[in-house]
Order: sequence, then C-alpha cells, then structure tokens
Amino acid sequence: MQSLISVISKRCENVTPVVIAMSGGVDSCLVAAAARQALKGPVFGVTVRSELNAAHEFTRAVEVAEFIGLEHHPCVFVSWRTNTSGAIRTSAAITANA
Repeated sequence: MQSLISVISKRCENVTPVVIAMSGGVDSCLVAAAARQALKGPVFGVTVRSELNAAHEFTRAVEVAEFIGLEHHPCVFVSWRTNTSGAIRTSAAITANA
C-alpha cells in the first residue's frame, strides 16, 4: 500500500482536485484509499449508478468512500426502451448525491 501511496503522491503532486472513478471493486477502492492518504488537496470519488451495473458494486463504492472519508458524488445514468421499435434509447442524467 505504501508503494501505491508514493506513486500517487508523485504523479498527482501538482494536480488539484483529483477525481477517482470508483466502481466498487477492489482496485478502484484501493486507489481511492491511497489517494486520500497521499494527497493534500481535494480528492473526490465518483460512481456511475445505472441499471447496467450491479447494485451491490455501487453500494460498496459509497460505503468505502464514507469509510475512508472521501467526498463521493454518484452519477445516475438513466436508460429506457421506446414503445414502438423496442430500440433502447439512452439518456444521461448526471445528478450529484443521488
């Protein structure tokens, strides 16, 4: 973990703010935790919530962000089917704290 913290610290030394895309998986949660420890400036987590993603992954990302003290912003992605052709139409509804 210390190696990851060191790499993030060096690569993001003059970057502010830093935004971490959190899927809820081990990799992104580990990077978010390391970034939170490594960086002095603001660090934010974002997670896309959609019917295409497993609900437990979104929940895990929210829980990890809260546990490590990371400000987290969910982005809601809404899709729906049309009544006529059955084709999928997609619309992105980006909302904070959804």
